[in-house]
Amino acid sequence: METGKPGTHEGSLPSNPALTSCSQPPEFLPKNQKLKTNNCLKMRVYVNDEPLELVPGMTVRHALIKAGLFQKIEAGLKAYDEWGNELGLAGALAPDMKIWVK
Repeated sequence: METGKPGTHEGSLPSNPALTSCSQPPEFLPKNQKLKTNNCLKMRVYVNDEPLELVPGMTVRHALIKAGLFQKIEAGLKAYDEWGNELGLAGALAPDMKIWVK
């Protein structure tokens, strides 16, 4: 089996520096096999400039809880994206997303 750079074979995971994996994903999959997501795949987001690694599918609420800032939201502060838009707690996260609590 020939090994090359990740993302170079059909059916492989796309390269994304914001996504990290605890174990090396398969370099390629047969066309009839779907990739099974494991809990080891992580996504990096930033809360008040602090990097956090979360599982894809987590929400803004999860990021704030992991950052230890959810109590500030309960006290009346709000979460904003890097452009100053207010974020809902159920909002989806994206790789390299930046969240600010003000």
